[in-house]
Amino acid sequence: MPAEVLETQVEVRTRRGIDLNPVDVTTEHGARLLRAFIWPGRVERGQRLRKAIEILRREPPVLVRGDYLELLPGLLSERDADALTVVFQTASTGYLRPEQRAELRELLEQAGREGPLGWISTRAVEEREEKRDDSYELEVALWPGGTRRFLLRCDFHGNWIRWRS
Repeated sequence: MPAEVLETQVEVRTRRGIDLNPVDVTTEHGARLLRAFIWPGRVERGQRLRKAIEILRREPPVLVRGDYLELLPGLLSERDADALTVVFQTASTGYLRPEQRAELRELLEQAGREGPLGWISTRAVEEREEKRDDSYELEVALWPGGTRRFLLRCDFHGNWIRWRS
């Protein structure tokens, strides 16, 4: 990982998660539910999940139940004009139909014209530059401008990252 990435200090003012069925890991039920999704024998994934749950319990995000294509425009219209708002997703766009992904991209373009915006996303299979089935490509964009860059390739479960030069 580039050293300057690790040296960069960021202030996070608010974190919100939008999901059709959000899992609240601040509850024991929510934590058990997520642990149940870990494949047997994947001890390292269980360790990562435990660490993530500890962090989320210290600083829980606001969880919003719903469809992000419907809710994101309203949330973006409420953002602080003096701060960079970052929209982040890992795998959900892979479940969107191509026309829904186009709708999301247009929504982001519009929001980017209205104020500072960042986008961090894994690409859906159809969007990938390298047609491989063993990993994700991570894309970033920053507005104003909205230029998208393929930043890195990573294992589906976070076991490795290969930065793109």
